[in-house]
Amino acid sequence: MSAEPELRVWPNPFSDILEIDLGEELQVEARLYLTELNGIRHAELHLPSLEERQAKGEKEMLIELPDLPADVYTLTCVGADGRVRYARGVKQ
Repeated sequence: MSAEPELRVWPNPFSDILEIDLGEELQVEARLYLTELNGIRHAELHLPSLEERQAKGEKEMLIELPDLPADVYTLTCVGADGRVRYARGVKQ
């Protein structure tokens, strides 16, 4: 797997909702993992392909995380093509 440009996330820090810009560079379906720095995984989400997002008119993805503890998290996006993208977010 090769490392790709980082995901774009905002606001950062965030409280209950995190927005992710999937961009057009993410062409294929992917899995998104939300992990604490100590390795504990808190979420695993499906990300639709660019074609699916365009059909629905979606450019960004909103993730609601009201029960997530305050901490620093790594978001890892693994595409069906093997490409990996990263972002870091701080939950307040």
